Amino acid sequence: MFWPGKALHSGGNPYVESPRHVELGHYLRTRRERIKPETVGLPVNHRRRSPGLRREEVAFLASVSPAWYSRLEQGNKVRPSSVILDSLADALQLDDTERRYLHALGSDKISTASPPTAPDKRTVALVRNLVEDHGKLPVFAVDGRGDLISWNGPTREWYTDFGRRAGHDRNFLWWLLTAEEARVRIADWAAYARDQVAGMRYAVGTGTIDPSVQPMLDELHEHCAEFREWWETHDVVDQEVATRTFHHPRQGLRRVDLLTVRPVVSVSLSVVFHRPVT
Repeated sequence: MFWPGKALHSGGNPYVESPRHVELGHYLRTRRERIKPETVGLPVNHRRRSPGLRREEVAFLASVSPAWYSRLEQGNKVRPSSVILDSLADALQLDDTERRYLHALGSDKISTASPPTAPDKRTVALVRNLVEDHGKLPVFAVDGRGDLISWNGPTREWYTDFGRRAGHDRNFLWWLLTAEEARVRIADWAAYARDQVAGMRYAVGTGTIDPSVQPMLDELHEHCAEFREWWETHDVVDQEVATRTFHHPRQGLRRVDLLTVRPVVSVSLSVVFHRPVT
């Protein structure tokens, strides 16, 4: 599994020891393959065999040598500057989150950074009180692994009773991908689940998640076809606001906005609030 210094990519056994530049190359390839030549002002060749842009076209758009860019995408030890990474981000039409992710992969700084520290007990207690006292819509908090540490009563109605779950089953991503209940409760389950996988991709690539989650991701790759497919697309998000649709057992179909906030004193904690769509 990709961690600072490792990469999950296509070909052979997907779990192989690989440095960050291999992951960078894989990310660049998946980004160029999604872009149609006409959207960046390039002529369309009907004999084109590969999807999206060619390597030499990306190089042209980013004003770099085609041979140099090929080495970069092939996972060779090439160290791009921040200026070149920005040029590549512009050429590949990356959004702000994707741009930050590209810089994280292209930098050696993340690989030597310490993993996120666990929140102190006082912060955890304050977050739990905030969550449990919240009104009639779900609120829940997750730790640096994505495990639920607190939730209010409505969370049990809208999602599941996480109090009856332990281990991986209390991890939000695991529950979302493996529990049949999740597919029943969440009307737009595929969109929700895919965004969560992309969020995990971003957290892993930027080194902002607890490394102890790795065995769980290994299991998901082995047993969950959707996880394998979505992880391989290399989409990334760092989403704070989203709109989701639920099948509530008593209220029927409900659309709500989800807001994720992180306490300044502990970025390894996330609190997810829900409010009706107006």
